[in-house]
Amino acid sequence: FQGFYGLPIVVIPPRRPNRRKQLPTRYFATLEDKFRAIAADVHERFASGQPMLIGTKTIDESEVLAEHFRQLEIPHELLNGKQDRTEAAIVAAAGEDHAVTIATNMAGRGTDIKLNKAAEAAGGLHVIQTQRQDSARVDRQLVGRCGRQGQPGSHQCFVSAEDQLIAGDSLSLRMKKRCSGTAQVAGVFDREVDELQDQLESRGYQQRLDLYRQDQWLDDVLSKVAARDHQPVGSL
Repeated sequence: FQGFYGLPIVVIPPRRPNRRKQLPTRYFATLEDKFRAIAADVHERFASGQPMLIGTKTIDESEVLAEHFRQLEIPHELLNGKQDRTEAAIVAAAGEDHAVTIATNMAGRGTDIKLNKAAEAAGGLHVIQTQRQDSARVDRQLVGRCGRQGQPGSHQCFVSAEDQLIAGDSLSLRMKKRCSGTAQVAGVFDREVDELQDQLESRGYQQRLDLYRQDQWLDDVLSKVAARDHQPVGSL
């Protein structure tokens, strides 16, 4: 808003204290290692009754995880854009105890996830992020589904060297070497992943800014042409 439109920004603090717990990011060498770890974590948490929302980047990713959950006999709801008529109802029920919901990141936006008493006693909604997005804003939107309005909640991100954000970068090789054999490490690549995400965000911002300036220039040209065409003939 400031960069594009020159509008002032006001930060509004939360109405109630934030009780959300952020757990260390876990890193893996391969996608398969990551998916197995997510399934194992969900299986363990399911026994406690804590509701879980697993946010995926793609439909394919959501269906791979659903298959892992079926193999472990974890009851779950799958929401990946193919259930448009029941999307809001599925997301709204994600805060009930023992609820396990797999959803693409943007699914159910605008739907309030309310906790029942048993879910709140079990620690509130736990959000699992299956990879980092190209934009931190999208990550924050997913994390913000838990711990709302002062409720308890928690969040954890799982990242592999084969994720879309990481693959193709030199970081991928270092991550595979560090995580190979040990299956996973926690927190050691946070700074590097943040920097990689910042680079992509800056590139995207510059592209949007260039398009905005081109639109402004075109609008100015068209306005001048329109004004010239509407001038009386004698004034030319």
